[in-house]
Amino acid sequence: MAIQFIDPVPEVLEEVKRITGKGIEFIEKEEFPAYASIQMARKHMPSHLIYYKKEHDDLINHLIVHECGHLFRTFKCPENQRLIPHSDNQIRYNALAGIEKEIIELTKILSEDKLAHIINLWYNGLVRQVTNFPPDIMIEKWIFDKFPKLRPLQLESIKKQHAEAVDGLTEAVR
Repeated sequence: MAIQFIDPVPEVLEEVKRITGKGIEFIEKEEFPAYASIQMARKHMPSHLIYYKKEHDDLINHLIVHECGHLFRTFKCPENQRLIPHSDNQIRYNALAGIEKEIIELTKILSEDKLAHIINLWYNGLVRQVTNFPPDIMIEKWIFDKFPKLRPLQLESIKKQHAEAVDGLTEAVR
């Protein structure tokens, strides 16, 4: 079933096309770690891609506008100032070297597979928090100020994310 857009989503999608010269393709991905995420089109790509999980269909209109906010933030900068956070193996190695003692302690209680999973979660989560969280706050403020019709969905989305974050603090997760 196709995504059912509500106002102001069609106008936002048109603005993306006007500013970037490319439309958006929506790709449902069940094994996706986030609610939704955008891959900005490179020169050789015909469109930007928004990946999303069907389980978040109730929030999809808010999520789409949020992801478009990332495009607007990037494309409103002069081309020579458009910077995208980047990490490579050397940066990852340096970061993990800083928590080497903790990793060694965890080898005493976790299997190698579980340890690798935890380390990836820590590293990717931290990188995402540092690089994505500040723009996300500004995008949510922009949505709140500019699109009052999306406020109920925005509130539900934030409540859902909050509940999941609190679940992550339980004794079982610890």
